[in-house]
Amino acid sequence: AAWDENTTFAKHLYALAAGQIASLKSLDDASKPAVLLDLGTCDGRSTAPCFRECARHIRERDAGAHPPRPQRPVVAIFEDHRHNEWSPLLTRDLKHELGEGVFPLVSNTSFYEEVTAPGSVDLAFSNCAMHFLASSEPPGT
Repeated sequence: AAWDENTTFAKHLYALAAGQIASLKSLDDASKPAVLLDLGTCDGRSTAPCFRECARHIRERDAGAHPPRPQRPVVAIFEDHRHNEWSPLLTRDLKHELGEGVFPLVSNTSFYEEVTAPGSVDLAFSNCAMHFLASSEPPGT
């Protein structure tokens, strides 16, 4: 399937990723910020809505805890290789797009290398890879 055709499919997978927030044990410690990572963000056009949705799910998870937890910061890391054309991403108002309490960071470390410290990310996905998937089902099903 073509890249543009799979953008719609990728958005479906983002909803699935955001839905995993409720079960993440790493988010049980509300004193730490939640950390999200996109490996292969390109211009961030598809990534920002996913980060925003994940942050919304984190807020709902914390508000529904017993006792309810205060709103924690969310760190959203946009990663791509150093040869990426960064200007479309860096000229956007990411802080406004992502919402209150979400802090955007950019990494130009290739995802073939360590991008963050081990154990520091709560949810990672690969925007780049999702565009090449033709189905959310395993092959042969």
